Amino acid sequence: MRWNFLHNSTLPIGVDLGASGVKLMQLHEEGGLLRVVAAARRNFLNPLSDEPQQRRSEIERAMQGALEMSRFRGDACVLAPSASDLLIRAVRLPSMTDDERRKAVKWEASERFTVPMDELEVESIRAGEVAQGHDTRDEVILIAARRTNLATCLDAVLGAGLRPLAVDAPFLASCRTLTRSLRRQEDESVVRLIIDVGLSVTTVCITRGRETAFVKPIDIAGRDFNRAVSDRLSLDPEAAKQLRIERMAESSEPATRESTGGGQRQPISGGTADRVSRAAFEAIRPLMHDLAQEAALCLRYYSVTFRGARPEYACIIGGESREPNLASILSEHLKLEARVISPLEGIDVTGAEMRLDRRHASLTDWAVAAGLSMRGASMFQSSYAPLRRSGSARPAPPAASGKRAAA
Repeated sequence: MRWNFLHNSTLPIGVDLGASGVKLMQLHEEGGLLRVVAAARRNFLNPLSDEPQQRRSEIERAMQGALEMSRFRGDACVLAPSASDLLIRAVRLPSMTDDERRKAVKWEASERFTVPMDELEVESIRAGEVAQGHDTRDEVILIAARRTNLATCLDAVLGAGLRPLAVDAPFLASCRTLTRSLRRQEDESVVRLIIDVGLSVTTVCITRGRETAFVKPIDIAGRDFNRAVSDRLSLDPEAAKQLRIERMAESSEPATRESTGGGQRQPISGGTADRVSRAAFEAIRPLMHDLAQEAALCLRYYSVTFRGARPEYACIIGGESREPNLASILSEHLKLEARVISPLEGIDVTGAEMRLDRRHASLTDWAVAAGLSMRGASMFQSSYAPLRRSGSARPAPPAASGKRAAA
């Protein structure tokens, strides 16, 4: 028998196709340790079009720009569509075999999302057993996407010169990043509450060990914050967005595992800048309370449904996570400490230029891209099921760009 004590390999490129742009990250695994080989982001110039061909061109253009910014190795990748492109719902099904469940969830998804079955790509996660009356049922998380949307994403990735190995859900990728240290048997009961605040949607996930037990998208996110600031201060949308970026960059909430949101200072009046900051806070505050209330309902549902351990604290990540006072408002509603964290803690990032603006200095919005690359790591090889396996129905990818280093 050959023992492979030290796994050493360059992993696939993680491609995070978010609402604001694309983020690419490639990791290298050596002896169970991870380091960033290359990373780059490219924002979309305008909101993505709903027209498939134009949407594909915009994504492809952004991806090509990102690929030119850093030295990625090879062309293999794992990608995730925008969270807003996914349809997610928890359902309760009778106990059945894996094969029976695979067939049942397709019909269930079509009924729940009112989309014809042949237009959906569907996967599911068995979250656990729950009591329903005198019966025991399986809590199952449906994850679906329209095939036309997936095809647009895949075509853009192929057009940019990459070879997709699989499509993953963004929340699964971020959960993978944040639970990567849970490898011991006693870690199987560790519960984590993850709140990913993005531009178009906020996703609340609860994990037990490395397994996803609960997920719910909430339609309150950065775009709503921007709109509220724009309306209250009579600013054009771009000016409101830039004001929020400046406020997040100046936020005093540290993004470390030891940090807490409870010490976040309220905006102070005095001077034009302070008055503008307070007005922005007052515009966003009702939305943050609504978001926190929704997150609290998610935690309550999980606690009542599974009656397990509670999380020690809430992990806040995502590009909009550093909104001033968000952590403290979440803590207030959750009755639980909420922390803005750096999801790449423990991963060596010194070898790659992250090309960040000041808002992203804590890398809070790189959890998805890292988790996508991490799917190729030896520690995760048997622990996932893709939303779509590498597309046998897709055309063969073009040759890898000569601008990327050989694997």
